[in-house]
Formats: sequence, C-alpha cells, structure tokens
Amino acid sequence: MFSVLFLFVALTSCLHQVAALLSHGVLFPLYLFPDLVAGDNCAAWTPVYNAITANPTLPFLFVVNPANGPGAANTQPDPVYQQCIPGLKSNTNARVIGYVATGRGTRDSSDVTADIATYAQWGAAYRPTGIFFDETNAITDFVSLYQSYASAVHSSALGSSAFIIFNPGVTPTPEFYTFADLIVTREDFYSSFSVSQLAINSTAPAIKQAVLLHDGPTTTPVSLVDQLIGQLGIGYLFITNAEYTSIPSDWANFVADVSAAQS
Repeated sequence: MFSVLFLFVALTSCLHQVAALLSHGVLFPLYLFPDLVAGDNCAAWTPVYNAITANPTLPFLFVVNPANGPGAANTQPDPVYQQCIPGLKSNTNARVIGYVATGRGTRDSSDVTADIATYAQWGAAYRPTGIFFDETNAITDFVSLYQSYASAVHSSALGSSAFIIFNPGVTPTPEFYTFADLIVTREDFYSSFSVSQLAINSTAPAIKQAVLLHDGPTTTPVSLVDQLIGQLGIGYLFITNAEYTSIPSDWANFVADVSAAQS
C-alpha cells in the first residue's frame, strides 16, 4: 500500500510540474551581456536569476545572443556566457534559446544552418535547448524554407524536443503554426500596439503566440497583461520600458503580474 501511495504522490507531483511548464510565461530576448564589469559573477543577470527562483511555476524562455548569433562556425561562446548560462538552465521552469538571424528569408541558408550547428556543438552545460529565428518572413512563399530550418534544428544535437520560435513580428501564414512551438505575432513599440492587431482562431491558437513590446511605461501595464494572458490566453509575453539590452525597470512586478494573470 505504501509503495502504491508513494507512486501516486510522485506521479501527481510530476504531472503538476509538467502542467506548470506548459502554461503561459515570459519570453525575454536576453541580449544583455552577463557581466557588468569583468569578473563580477554574472551580476547583470542577477535580477533574471532572482525572478526564476521567485516564480518556480512560471515558464521562462530566455533568448541569448552572444555575437549576433552564436559566433563563428564551430566555436564556443565567450567564457562569460559559458559561466552564466548554466544559472538559467539549472531551473526546471527556464529554457535557454539561441538567437539566429534570417534576414527576412534572404540570409544565405548555409549561414543559418551553420549557426544552428554551432549552437548544437556548444558544451552541454550552456548549450541552448531551442532556436529563436529572428527576422522571419512568414508568408506562404517562405514556408518550406523555414520548415527546413526547423527540421535542421531537430536533426541536430539539440534534438527532436528542441523548442522552435519564429519571429515575424506580425501575423504569419497559418502553415507556420504546424511546425513552430511559438510565433512572435507582434513585436512593436508599446505605443503602437493594439490587441486588435492579433489574429486568434483555430488555426492560429493563442497559446502558440508571443507578444514583445518595447519602449513601454516604467511600470507594468497590469490591465494589458491581464487581457493578453488571462483573457486571450497568449502563450508568452514581454513588455519593457527599454530595448533588450537591459532589464526592465519594473521587471520583478511584471513577472509577478504574468504569473498572477495565469490564475
């Protein structure tokens, strides 16, 4: 009886943890270099580490971008990234995603796949678990190209479970949802954004959409967070008063508000 009860409790705990990781969360383009000054032990990312541990049921996706991508082909990242990325990966509610530029579909495909391969051969302790394809051209003419990029990720050392994000910044053609885990359907200045710009329907599910808004207010617009996460069910959200090379002024409150909106 004891063993059966123990198994039930363990299984319930695991299911709860998986459910938490599948709920709505924060997508942070973490283009901030981890060190404020040489040798300061990743101090620039301290607020990020703190937010992860303070919100253990909230999923986080962190896009790292050491050198407009991973750097030169088949190289390892700057030693500071090697030191600081494990502090993100050590948390079950956080994924590290590698940045890859695609130039609206005009970048040479061999360069794109070389970036994927470079991330895939990073050391296991700091290797990303997914790819963020920036500057995506998400019209019908480019579906096969980006699908090939997703396949390249899954066939690399990143594996079949690697998380695929496309960032067209606008509503994509519906075919993209069939091979993407997440699509940034709106990236814009905060002042230019309207909820009416989003398209949510059976072929464009809200849970597979992310919104990135920059140059916003210095305090979190709680009503907008509630609308996007709590009412519309958008998968991932990021709102900052700056660009992506600094921590938002109201970061801790923003994260807490996203967490609260889930309930």
